[in-house]
Amino acid sequence: MKNVLWIILLFLGAVLLAFGAQHNSGSVIFVLSQHRIELSFNFFVVLLLLALFVLFLLFRILAAIFNIPKTLRRFQDKRAQEMFNRALLAFFEGQHQQAFKLAQKTYQKNNWKGLSALLAAHCAENENQRTWLNYARQADESLHHAATLLEAQTAFQTQRFGDALNALSSLPPKIAASKTALLLDLSAREGLNEGQNILSRLKMLQKKGVLTSESAQKVKNQATLNALKEASDNLENLTTFLNGWKPENINEIQAAVDYLLHFG
Repeated sequence: MKNVLWIILLFLGAVLLAFGAQHNSGSVIFVLSQHRIELSFNFFVVLLLLALFVLFLLFRILAAIFNIPKTLRRFQDKRAQEMFNRALLAFFEGQHQQAFKLAQKTYQKNNWKGLSALLAAHCAENENQRTWLNYARQADESLHHAATLLEAQTAFQTQRFGDALNALSSLPPKIAASKTALLLDLSAREGLNEGQNILSRLKMLQKKGVLTSESAQKVKNQATLNALKEASDNLENLTTFLNGWKPENINEIQAAVDYLLHFG
């Protein structure tokens, strides 16, 4: 639409110029010391328009030259974004090696260092992962908690349950209350065979939708047995636990009775 308006305006300008030229017999005279130059007014207008057009082109060329660095940065940022998108797609498709290679390349781009390093850490292993997590933290402080959560997940996967809990404990309340963090916390405590700590969290986990009623009951049965084991080292602790225990179904009672008979 904009181009059409420009064409219409140029056409109208040409018509007006032609009409004026037919009814104009004036001239323009330039006097320079002993020289005198006389031009018809119409020819002078044409020369003036050509001069303005050349001047306009010259300014456009100079602007383009001075904008080359900015244009180049935009082009590089676009290429980096496209490469990062390909890395994400490869990661979600399970092609972690390909995602790692692409993330390494986009890490070289200033605007994508943090996220690229974090993605590379997700695809890396062992010491290599720790290196990329450090890169992510150095590039962007806002990624610190995401890197810590990844450290906790890796610790759990390698059965370092205590390290996973330590990493989770350093997270701010908002992130620690996320479903992912809560489920990871529960799984790590189950790996450590904790009892009382899990029982004290069950209602909160159900309320936040981390566990269904059925899965919560299974967790509670096992946690109850673990709590009995924790308390069985001392008769006073065992008595205190049994006095505060409120079983909700026969399966939970049966599991506890079987353990107490075995303990006895």
